[in-house]
Amino acid sequence: DGNVVVADSGNARVVVFTPEGVEFLSFGAYGTGNGQFRSPERVAVDNDGNILVSDYMNNRVVVFSSGGDYLFAFGSQGTGNGKFSGPLGIRTTTDGSIYVADSGNARVQKFTSAGNFIGWLGADETGNAGWHGVGTSNAGVKDTGACRFRTPTDLAVDGEDCLYVLDGEVSAIQKFGP
Repeated sequence: DGNVVVADSGNARVVVFTPEGVEFLSFGAYGTGNGQFRSPERVAVDNDGNILVSDYMNNRVVVFSSGGDYLFAFGSQGTGNGKFSGPLGIRTTTDGSIYVADSGNARVQKFTSAGNFIGWLGADETGNAGWHGVGTSNAGVKDTGACRFRTPTDLAVDGEDCLYVLDGEVSAIQKFGP
């Protein structure tokens, strides 16, 4: 529909604008409850029009309908599967999968459209870099090189579902196939 969705961190809300730049929807408030944020940083819109928001200080992703109604949230503070330390970039794929840049844990996590953990990308504590599945529960290790991150901050997904990861600490972008 051409609308522009913006995370307004300073006001702990999300604002939706028409293609003409007119604000027509705003939702969220400061807090830790359902539909609240402590620091909404990035947004993504899935194939159904749902709005996904990375809430950096609450260490979670919050999902809303296109009309701004709270649907669910996933994640919490930590290093295990599905836990975050400062989630930033967020993107969805054509099959509904959700990628989240877990900046403090030096990894990118992948979830189903319902917020269930699938796996993570980065270097593990043994130095193995790449995709790690459900059986691995440690955080990523800050490193540089292929499939390694210092602080992943932003993500993009192209039309072929290739993932692009910006490592803000070293100003590098890596591309991963679908």
